Amino acid sequence: NGDAALWHQLREGDPAALRGLMRRYTATLHNYGGKFSPDDAFIEDCIQELFIDLWQHRHRLTALPQSVKAYLL
Repeated sequence: NGDAALWHQLREGDPAALRGLMRRYTATLHNYGGKFSPDDAFIEDCIQELFIDLWQHRHRLTALPQSVKAYLL
């Protein structure tokens, strides 16, 4: 599973893994955010904040969530 590898690499501090998760899930997160707000700029800011927080707190992440997608949503 690509998600498991990216998650592990993210926890190890690999910025390429963060980029991989961003590429993989940004559209899904944007679509999901659209259910709560029609403001695309606001949704994009929220997604950016999510990934910033994920990177800044990577050392506290669980070993592997059952679903990376569900974790991010």
